[in-house]
Amino acid sequence: MTVPDTSTYVLLDEPADQSSLAVMNSPTFVWHAQNLDTFKVQFSNHPSFPSRSFKDRGRTAKTVTVAVEQGESSLTPSASTWKAIRTLAGAMDGTLYWRVRGIDPEKAFGAASDPVPMILDRPVIQLSEPADRRDGTVKPGEVFTLDWSVDGEGYPFYEIQVSSSDSFLKGRTISLKKLQAKAYQLTLSDVKKVRSLCTKAATDTFYWRVIATDVDKVISIPSEKQAAKFSEEPAGGGS
Repeated sequence: MTVPDTSTYVLLDEPADQSSLAVMNSPTFVWHAQNLDTFKVQFSNHPSFPSRSFKDRGRTAKTVTVAVEQGESSLTPSASTWKAIRTLAGAMDGTLYWRVRGIDPEKAFGAASDPVPMILDRPVIQLSEPADRRDGTVKPGEVFTLDWSVDGEGYPFYEIQVSSSDSFLKGRTISLKKLQAKAYQLTLSDVKKVRSLCTKAATDTFYWRVIATDVDKVISIPSEKQAAKFSEEPAGGGS
């Protein structure tokens, strides 16, 4: 007489380990299991999948749990659920973890898969040197243009930050403009604000960066900073 195998397990099929996921579209999560037909899919920004939120290095570690219909072995999150899942990544460094837990006949958690990390696509923001000189200098009292390019989709909102501190310290940093374009010509009033930051810090150098935010405004990604200098003459002299 053959003894039936009553052991249980859950194995994840896709997305695979370290998969890169687009922000705009909900992916489909697929798994297979033995001797289980009811599941809950869990997503977290922490590999421990905390049942209660807690602070980790100043950021909030959380878990989102989604129940699926009995017999189902895949999940395509709704738009609202995918937004909640993406919000987890915004609270950390862009890395998410997912796992599937089986539910036993007593409605308690049974076997669980190993967690698999995945990474949300993050835009690469490339700053250009301020126009029109394009040499890292701007003329005091005259307007200039800040512009940039973005490699990546799903992040249509931008904020320009300017600071007299290369670490963008609070009190020495201003939000210059929020927009959806990838270029902004400062007004004379803007130039005065930037110049005032520098004057208070006794420097001619300011730093600027762009923060890109996704379509649902739950994840914001900063660019690298760029330094620029107020100077009557272009870099290297000339006119």
